[in-house]
Amino acid sequence: MITCLKYLLESEMTVHKKILLLLLISVSIYTVLGIAFQQFLILPSFQALEQEEARKDVQRCVEALHREVHHLDLFCFDWAAWDDTYRYIADPTEAYESSNLSAASFIDNDINLIYLFDRSGALVWGQYYDLDLEEPVPFPDFPAEGLAATHQILNHKTRDNYIHGIYRSSKGALLLASRPILPSEAEDNEVIRGTFVMGRLLGPTILEEIQQQTQVNFDVYPIEDDRIPESVRLLPVETEEIHYTSAELLQAYANVPDITGKPTLTFVTYLPRSIMARGHEAIRLQTMAAGAAGLAFVLLLAFFMRGLVSHPLHVLSEQAKRVRLGNTPEPVAALRRNDEIGRLARDFHSMLRRLRR
Repeated sequence: MITCLKYLLESEMTVHKKILLLLLISVSIYTVLGIAFQQFLILPSFQALEQEEARKDVQRCVEALHREVHHLDLFCFDWAAWDDTYRYIADPTEAYESSNLSAASFIDNDINLIYLFDRSGALVWGQYYDLDLEEPVPFPDFPAEGLAATHQILNHKTRDNYIHGIYRSSKGALLLASRPILPSEAEDNEVIRGTFVMGRLLGPTILEEIQQQTQVNFDVYPIEDDRIPESVRLLPVETEEIHYTSAELLQAYANVPDITGKPTLTFVTYLPRSIMARGHEAIRLQTMAAGAAGLAFVLLLAFFMRGLVSHPLHVLSEQAKRVRLGNTPEPVAALRRNDEIGRLARDFHSMLRRLRR
């Protein structure tokens, strides 16, 4: 910068050109500093806002899934804490089964799985119903002989205990709810007679409901899927991670736990980078506006500087040249100015008058 100023002072350019060049350099420096300020301070705020929106998107999807599980759990509780169910576990009857465990119960309530176990884990009644085929299909995860009494979905030690969440089965990921079977008005000393289990396949129907609730574009994958980055698999449950897949798309990941609390599924949401695009566009327009304003300022200031400084100095220079050549020109017309150029013109005028004597 100092070298540049030294070059300008020593160059043979006119004062007008030097002033114009200095103004252009000043405006250029201002513009560059403005761009740097926007790139390193303003643009990161747009990026932070973009990341926050991506985190909110994936959080909304996870929360929507939890709501679906919660609704299933409430429905399961209604059936488990019912006197008819409590009597059925002790004395199974066809009347209860035909009235409550028919195909209509699965179809009308969009349920895929209903299983009832006694206290020992023995299977009292159970069925997996394929809603697409509209018929029962085998479910090897829960064998006909039942489950161990210590199985994770049967471990109800108190009447208020509940188990719900994601259960990875041979049919795919299930929304599962498990409740102890008790009478409607159970006393504290009431005996738990068994466990009522309900399941709903995490398929297109539920995913479409979540999409409608959240208005977010997403996919759900098993956590071991090859499309899930290794860093995401190591994330604690419901902790978000942001990946920049391209200049146009942002992906957010969050893991969902199973009924034991271990990560089992991964939500991937897709956010178009419209916020950053708007940020870049705003900065581009601001830079163009600042550049145009700076150029207009330079031209306007150069115009006034030409009349105030460059032109009077040029006139004085021409008259000094004529004096050097032996001519005595008329006095310059800048005597009314009270600045340095005016004083210079008056001193030059006095010198000319002395030369004429």
